Amino acid sequence: MEEIRGKWVSCGGDSSRMPEVHIYRTGVYHHRIKFSYDPHTVFNCPLWHRWGVTFFYLYGRIQLRYDAERDILTLSDYGDYYRAEE
Repeated sequence: MEEIRGKWVSCGGDSSRMPEVHIYRTGVYHHRIKFSYDPHTVFNCPLWHRWGVTFFYLYGRIQLRYDAERDILTLSDYGDYYRAEE
């Protein structure tokens, strides 16, 4: 999960439907994902990695896939995200 840590923004560009995503480490083996629709609407969920699949629960199970070649993060219910510039 080290390669997916950081801030991600939607390729679609509609921030009202596609929140900004921040993946960060909270311990040696634990990571969390934070969704920010706006400063007042933030969801913070633990990431799980089981049987080769990375996912989290937010009103259902959402899977993450990372394409290292293109540096694109895909969330099953939200689409593609590219890494935000720092």
